Amino acid sequence: MKLRITLAVVTLSLSPLTASAQQPPAQPAWRTVCAGDIEKHCKEADKQNKTVECLASHEKELSEDCTTKFMHGYRVSQICKADFEKFCKDVRPLGPCVKENDAKLSKECKAALVKGSKQAKAEEKAAAKEAAPAVKPAKSGKKAKKKG
Repeated sequence: MKLRITLAVVTLSLSPLTASAQQPPAQPAWRTVCAGDIEKHCKEADKQNKTVECLASHEKELSEDCTTKFMHGYRVSQICKADFEKFCKDVRPLGPCVKENDAKLSKECKAALVKGSKQAKAEEKAAAKEAAPAVKPAKSGKKAKKKG
């Protein structure tokens, strides 16, 4: 059975966490969400391109949104680091390579990726609910008049 690594392929908002310094990655989604935390805890580290390590070291102090967006991806990248190096060393984007090699990944990495995929889907659903209008639209048509 093929592992379903739709995982927003660890959406690979991980790719910036594991990308080599050779090519500048696009802004990861967590960067915007964690902007306040970066400013507060990691301003100097950010200037030295050590933001990831700094945020990870301040895990207990991060905002809830930053923890949600950043820390799970960071944990997955740490759990899967050896697998990513072994199977997808210089491949970018990382997601398709990980999916292609899913049968070869360690059981710990597979479990972390599956958990990440489920979490990402739950977050998408929650975001969709928040974006949906809170007030139901009025029904069109005429109201029936009461006969009296």
